[in-house]
Amino acid sequence: MKNILRPIPTTLAVIYLFLLFICSCSNNTAGIETTNGDGQLSVSANSIEGIAPPHSSLSLCKTGSRPLLEGTNTMITIAGDDGLFSFPRPNTGNYTLMVTSKDQLNGAYISDIDLSLDSLQQDFKMEHNGSISGSVQGTLDSGSVYFVFLEGSAVYEILETPGHFLFEAVPPGSYTLRAVVLHSGTGIYSPEILSSTTQKNITVKSSTETSVETLNVTSE
Repeated sequence: MKNILRPIPTTLAVIYLFLLFICSCSNNTAGIETTNGDGQLSVSANSIEGIAPPHSSLSLCKTGSRPLLEGTNTMITIAGDDGLFSFPRPNTGNYTLMVTSKDQLNGAYISDIDLSLDSLQQDFKMEHNGSISGSVQGTLDSGSVYFVFLEGSAVYEILETPGHFLFEAVPPGSYTLRAVVLHSGTGIYSPEILSSTTQKNITVKSSTETSVETLNVTSE
């Protein structure tokens, strides 16, 4: 009996090719492997790149830096349609990465990224964001403002009078909250700090508002 090679039905061939395509996409995305978590960070010689939920906002900040006042130590980008993101690699030092989903409901905070290492790869998990609330009181001189911020992040609020502050959409993690008095000049905020720093170490939990005691800050 002769063996007869029968052609594969067109419908089955299409399904087969589609399954191969799906498997290929799930195993690799533009050279960065996907993970069982929600994102991945990879440090190479020239860049810090990775994958996160599509259209997430990401801020890379030097550990201990002050937002707005030290702009060269802060970089911000948005993940693409495919979730890929990339930063130019800064000078050696420790950095933090804050990831916030497009709807601001979920986030991740990766602290102490050590750039003294030649390479680094780390998965991260997106969780429900929390928030931080509190108040600032004290005496302000004319032309001064309160500057409340999370150290080593892009999160801050400026208050022209004593009162309440609220940081929303903060990823779970441990932070240093600081409050100082700044000279506002003619509307352009100067890095000149006019008060000693009031500092509190806090932990933000998922889906929880963290309340802090009143921060007493006065111009010196």
